[in-house]
Amino acid sequence: MDNFTHSIRRFATLAVAALAATAAFAGTFKDISNEDTPDGERWIQYTGTVANSDLKTYEKLLRGDETIVLVMSSGGGDFYAGIALGKMTRKYRDMVQILVDKAYSAAALWTLGDDDYDWLDDDAELGFHLPYIYAQNATAGTDQKIGYAMGRYLEDVMGRDEADTFMDVLGQIRDEHGKFAMLCFAPDKDPYIKE
Repeated sequence: MDNFTHSIRRFATLAVAALAATAAFAGTFKDISNEDTPDGERWIQYTGTVANSDLKTYEKLLRGDETIVLVMSSGGGDFYAGIALGKMTRKYRDMVQILVDKAYSAAALWTLGDDDYDWLDDDAELGFHLPYIYAQNATAGTDQKIGYAMGRYLEDVMGRDEADTFMDVLGQIRDEHGKFAMLCFAPDKDPYIKE
């Protein structure tokens, strides 16, 4: 087998494995409505890893007849999926209210799509960091692309001045505390850094 054919087969195998892994680690939308749920509302808890495969399920929920109260309980996941889910939230803003339980990284970006998100309780936490790539062969150009995508999304949800300031603060936190450090927000607390 020549190198080209071997490379194509290797790429195809990796692509199938990546798709299977994404589906296996996608988040879960669980109906937590009960007898106390107000008429016309449906309470859904989102847990797990944010993934592109969540888009279809989420849109189906938002196209229903009931307002969705989405309890966000996720450590994050795919950066681009978080942005896409946030944009979808903005598109269907009259059909969804996000309540933050614990939302980090991509889940935090998703949450920003709801301009009137709220806290589930006093222990709720929302955490942001600059995106980073795990891939060994990631380049500076890749980092620039995802940084640009995040900046554009933040401009859409916050406005340019706030987005610029927010990105600057996240950059300072990364430089001083490492790429895993987060800027966190919680009810009745000043913003703080979590490493």
